[in-house]
Amino acid sequence: VCTDGTSNGIVHFSDEDYEQADKTTAVSALKAGVHIVCHCHMSTHSHFVIWCNSKEDAMKFGETYKHDYSLYVY
Repeated sequence: VCTDGTSNGIVHFSDEDYEQADKTTAVSALKAGVHIVCHCHMSTHSHFVIWCNSKEDAMKFGETYKHDYSLYVY
């Protein structure tokens, strides 16, 4: 799952933003019922390797993460 958007705008500005992204990752994984194998938050986007039962679970994680983190950023 990658959160790469089309605008390439910066979404992680500070250490606090990266910490919030980690928290959002954990909460989103719980909501979607997936396991995070690894993740990488970069200044403009994030990458995730997840273990899940279906493509729908993966999609739910991606949508949940983007929604929840966007509430923090904006």
